[in-house]
Amino acid sequence: MRGSRRAETVGGPAEWEVMKRPQPRTFPVTVSHLPLVRCEICGQTIAHRQGKAGEVLTEHYSRSHPEVLRTETADG
Repeated sequence: MRGSRRAETVGGPAEWEVMKRPQPRTFPVTVSHLPLVRCEICGQTIAHRQGKAGEVLTEHYSRSHPEVLRTETADG
């Protein structure tokens, strides 16, 4: 048998199998109680922690709509 070892016991030879490591368990996480904001340009809904809507929207705009941020800072 592949991956096994023989060991001598009082009653005779015994088969030993090498134990495999258990796979780490992952559990699905559902986020259901975070406040939401919506992007005015693409309409994407974005979840944020309480009081962090501005940071989350700025990050979204910098990744998805960088041209809007450049235009507003150049005009202002």
